[in-house]
Amino acid sequence: MSEVSPTTWWSSNLTQRLLSGVVMMLVAILSLAYGTTQWVGLLVLVVVILGMQEYRAMLSQQNVHLNQRGWLYSAFLLSISPLLGGIGALNAMLILVVGGWILNEMVFSSKQRLEELHSLGWALFGLFWVGWSFPHMTLIKDLPHGELNLCLLLVVIVLTDSLAYFGGRRFGKTSLAPGISPKKTREGSFCGTVGSMLVGSVIAVSWLEFSWPMALLLTFLISVLSQVGDLVESKMKRLCGVKDSGKVLPGHGGILDRLDSFLLTTPFFYYWILLLA
Repeated sequence: MSEVSPTTWWSSNLTQRLLSGVVMMLVAILSLAYGTTQWVGLLVLVVVILGMQEYRAMLSQQNVHLNQRGWLYSAFLLSISPLLGGIGALNAMLILVVGGWILNEMVFSSKQRLEELHSLGWALFGLFWVGWSFPHMTLIKDLPHGELNLCLLLVVIVLTDSLAYFGGRRFGKTSLAPGISPKKTREGSFCGTVGSMLVGSVIAVSWLEFSWPMALLLTFLISVLSQVGDLVESKMKRLCGVKDSGKVLPGHGGILDRLDSFLLTTPFFYYWILLLA
């Protein structure tokens, strides 16, 4: 997202970031244009497993250890449940998985002191934050005009991130959240929000027949929530004492570093469509 303006505009890291970003965009566009719901679900499965493993690895830096086998089972079950029964299956699976973690920690855990149960809280947060949020991509794809809705979501989030980044480099002076991510700026955030609203609203009105007021409100909320999601992930990394969530994406870090903006926006967008469209 947005960064305080440095002395140089370009760097080898920025080139690497752009190249890997282009590859990810091509994969996303081709998946939306030609992929079935099952194909999107498969991509979601991979993303959730990698993202939850990154989350688990970050927590291990602060001696919070989650059972690896149980964590992988949880990621798999939450990811495939939308393909088996839609939103009902996803929410039912979340309840079962959460119940399983609570049962394991409270009944079968050998921990003796109450304060050591902080691992349970982090596990439940991760199940919601990564395991439950991202499978809503599969649910959106399965809705009428699902590919167009996913395209709108993707465009608004990517433009928010990109315009905030470059806007911050050019105009950034005031930190947006100095205690969480000092390099993000209010000026960059403004550029990202306004630019993504304008482009996203044109898409929403032209392709999905939204009214202009509804399109502007929706794109504004998506843009803001995407930045909040980014800040939450930054706070997580700061608490865990790590710079990146992982190293799987050149120039970007880990899966969560790149897709943190989707973790609040995806469920919000799904329920918006379900309730208001």
